[in-house]
Amino acid sequence: MTTTQRAPRVAVYTRVSNDESGVGRSPKEQHAELIKVIERNGWTLAQHYTDNDKSASRYATKARPGWQAALRGIKAGSFDVLLVWEATRLTRNLEEYVELAKACRAGKVRLAYG
Repeated sequence: MTTTQRAPRVAVYTRVSNDESGVGRSPKEQHAELIKVIERNGWTLAQHYTDNDKSASRYATKARPGWQAALRGIKAGSFDVLLVWEATRLTRNLEEYVELAKACRAGKVRLAYG
C-alpha cells in the first residue's frame, strides 16, 4: 500500500447456528480471529455484523438481520472487503450465495475468509 492509498475498509460477518447458552461464544471467537487477520493486513474494521443462533440453510426459518444488514452494506458501498471465518458462516443456501456474489461484484467488494 502506498502512502496515497487508504487501508481497505473491512466488514466482519460472524454466525453460529446453535447457541443454547445464548451467549454467542462462537461468534466472539470468530470475531477475535478475524480481528487478527485485519491487523495483520493493515486493514480498517468498518463494521461487524453477526447472527447468533441463526441457521443459514435453505430450510432456515429464523430471519438473519446481520446477514441482511451486510448485504445492504455491500450495496451501499460501506466497505471494501467482507471477511468471514469460513464459507459456511455466510450461508449454506446456494440462492443466497449467488445473491451475495452478484452484490459483491456490482459493489466491487472483495470476499475474504479468515
